Amino acid sequence: MTHAKIDKPNIQLREALERHLAALIENRQIAINELSRLRSAVERNQAEREIEDLQEQIDKTDQKISDLTVEGGSDDERARAWEAKLPQIDFKPAFKAFKKGYGKIEQSGGAGLFLLQNSNSKGGQWCIQRIRTFLDQDGILLAYPLGFSKNSRSYIFDFLYGLHGYLRNAPVPEIIAGDPTADELSRYADAIVSTLCDSLRGGSIVLIELKQCDFICRQHQFFAWFLDQFWTALNERLQSVLREYPKARIIVLMVVDGTVVHEYLPPSLYVSKGKFDNQKIVDLPLHNWTRPDIKLWLKTYSGLSYLDIETTADIIYSASAGGNPDNIYGAMMKYL
Repeated sequence: MTHAKIDKPNIQLREALERHLAALIENRQIAINELSRLRSAVERNQAEREIEDLQEQIDKTDQKISDLTVEGGSDDERARAWEAKLPQIDFKPAFKAFKKGYGKIEQSGGAGLFLLQNSNSKGGQWCIQRIRTFLDQDGILLAYPLGFSKNSRSYIFDFLYGLHGYLRNAPVPEIIAGDPTADELSRYADAIVSTLCDSLRGGSIVLIELKQCDFICRQHQFFAWFLDQFWTALNERLQSVLREYPKARIIVLMVVDGTVVHEYLPPSLYVSKGKFDNQKIVDLPLHNWTRPDIKLWLKTYSGLSYLDIETTADIIYSASAGGNPDNIYGAMMKYL
């Protein structure tokens, strides 16, 4: 496909925008740090409005820089700019389900448990990026990504130890070598829950992202322990935190490349008919992308003419094997 000839961006304008963006980000971080120290409701509301205003300015400035990059950057720069916008292409059902569940704890604080299946085949990484960006704009985001592997002596211990790595002042576990006992894991879990909750402040959002959950999807022991012990204890401890620090939130996002085994996560453990229950799982459904999804994204981000959008959408979708997100991404990088 031949790219339309376009003018090079104004280098001086781009440099000025980048300096302005850096200043806005710095000011937003200062405002966030100040928010955590405020106690007056009036002062907190003013600070929150200031953070929201700064975030809006950051988004607008970032969009201007992205537009300049797409219009006049090198092929690599254009590819990076377009990839950064991929989280906006679809994920409507998944993101709608996430926002509905999150909305129940957004104002009052609390914990929410979410599950993303078929991540590998349905572009889950871009959906996660969209969720992370959304949360980052809504509060003080602390992202704690954790992963599992097949070479684990105890998935429960690996989970706790991984979380431990993000928490300052967490006690050193008793178990360093050998197989941990149930009592040792219980004491370790209690310490991690206490340290995690004690680290929260008003407006905090902790996102615990559990990757490669396929290894634990066939582990009834892990899910039973996580839901019955860890998650229950976390919610109970969190209630006392919320009395002092409102709007403190903990989000757990379990990411599965394939699908879960329903023997270990039966339907009774999921939120039913959209009625949020923080003791149950909110499933975030992923789907293939459609030609209208591609067309709308091209209209918004590609800078192409109407005729080029129609043709390019057809080419990209026909090369995607029915809307497979990874195939669409590859086709976009090839034909844009």
